[in-house]
Formats: sequence, C-alpha cells, structure tokens
Amino acid sequence: MDVQPLRFRINIDLSRYFNDTRKLSYIHIDKTKIKRIVDLEKYIAKMFPIHGIFHLILNGNAYLPPNEDVVIIQPNELITVTPGSVVLGSISAVPDMKTMFDEIAAQSPEKMLWAVNNKTKKVVGDIYLCSPPNDRSNEICNGIFIQQISINGEELPIKRQLKKGFSPGSSLQIHGYVQQSVERLVFNLYDDTKNENGNKPILLHFNPRFSQHHIVRNTFKQNAWGDSEISGGFPLKPGTNFFLRIHCEEKGYRIFIDGKEFTFYTHRLSPLNITHLSLRGAMNLYSILYKTVE
Repeated sequence: MDVQPLRFRINIDLSRYFNDTRKLSYIHIDKTKIKRIVDLEKYIAKMFPIHGIFHLILNGNAYLPPNEDVVIIQPNELITVTPGSVVLGSISAVPDMKTMFDEIAAQSPEKMLWAVNNKTKKVVGDIYLCSPPNDRSNEICNGIFIQQISINGEELPIKRQLKKGFSPGSSLQIHGYVQQSVERLVFNLYDDTKNENGNKPILLHFNPRFSQHHIVRNTFKQNAWGDSEISGGFPLKPGTNFFLRIHCEEKGYRIFIDGKEFTFYTHRLSPLNITHLSLRGAMNLYSILYKTVE
C-alpha cells in the first residue's frame, strides 16, 4: 500500500481558506467513550474515506476553542469531537456516530485519508493520502464487481448506469445527508430502454415522503404504477446522515437504513432488466458503492 504526503485544503469557514498540513488522529467511538488510535497497522482497515470528509479543522488555529481536538465539517453538518463528548449538529448521538463511522469504514473507496495526531499542539505534521496498490475505480474481487460510483459533488437529480446490471447478489450502498428543506427523496432502479409508449419501467421506486412520514415502494410497468407499499415506519430525519443499502435477492429487494433492515420488497419485474440508478431530492451525496456478481 503506497502512502504519500498530501497538502490538504483546510476550510476555516465558508469564506476564509488557507492551505496547511496538520496531523490528525483516527477517532474511534465505542458506545460512550472516545479513544485515539495510534497503532494504524492494527486498524489499517478503519480509515476515513477522503470522499466522505468535506472539510477538516484542526487545533492550532484561532477559530477553535482550546479544548477541541478535531472538528470535522461535512455539508450542512458540524461534528465536534472533544475529550468527553461527541456532538452531531446540536444532537448528542454517540451510538449514531459509531454507526456512521462503522459504515464509512466498511466501504472500499478509491482513496482514503489518515494521519496521526501529535499531542504537542505547536508541532505541525503531515496529512497522508493512502492509495491501495493498482488503484482503480472498478475492482473484481472473488467474482464480485465493485464500483465506487463517481458523483463529484454534482447537484441532484443524477442518474448513473449500473454497468453489470442488478441481478440477485447485487447491492447498492448510498451514504448521504438529508437537507433541512427536504420534502421527498427519490431512489429509482430502472430500465433505461423505452417501451412502445416512450416510458421507462421503474423496477424499484423508493420514495421517502417527509410530510406524510412514510416511505413509498412501488413499481412502474406497462405505463402504470402498481399498488404502493408504505409500512415499516419512518427512520429518516431532516438534518441527519443516512446509509441506505439495497440488496437484490432471488425473490426481492432487502432494504436497510442505517444498518437496520427496513423492508423487503418482492420483485414485480425481473431485476435482470435494471440498467440505471437515478436519485433526486434535497440531499447531499457522499458516496455510492455498487457491487454485483460477475
């Protein structure tokens, strides 16, 4: 694994920037305790993905209170790490933070960011960019095709081709942030081939509706929507991160939100016809990980 020094842009606020290099620690959250990991060889699999970090602010600048070690800012979100607490926005949520970091660490991004914090505040160190050998956006591992789908900070709506389809055994992991202004989010798995009426079949329509507090699941086929499914509660909240995982099985789609199974949606059309993913709504996307059987 190649490790290279990287000069990283640190954002102090939205209007003032400067370039610097500082040392970080990997923060591990275990229930109610925070500890620093300095043995990176032991925890090499638990690294922050660079695409999941929007800005980094470190001790040593005038904009941080003296008791704060590391502050990570992501779009519309402030995570503050102090010696005794974790605050996500204004909500104290250590278990949620642990879930978030575990989910991030479980992904396989193209590039990851890590470094070790020097306890001497006056010392400025390096931030390192860690790239796996033969770094590629598409990997085949044990017969599984893995693709980190590029989003490059694009605004929604977006659509992306699923190059290998979405047959049973395939999965999508979508990590994002729900904006405060959200009304609806839409995640569609569809066939990009138009039928005779010019419409495209949507095999899985996953549609969180925040004003109604339910998530619609449906299929659009033969130019008409079927019966909607809305059971299962409403685990999404404005102003929070989310992790959505859609796993295709022989009989349907098993869908997880924030690591917990949310629902099972039975196939109404063959998933072998899926060619694309589309997303729209008031959310910021951090990453999309696509896996399928070769």
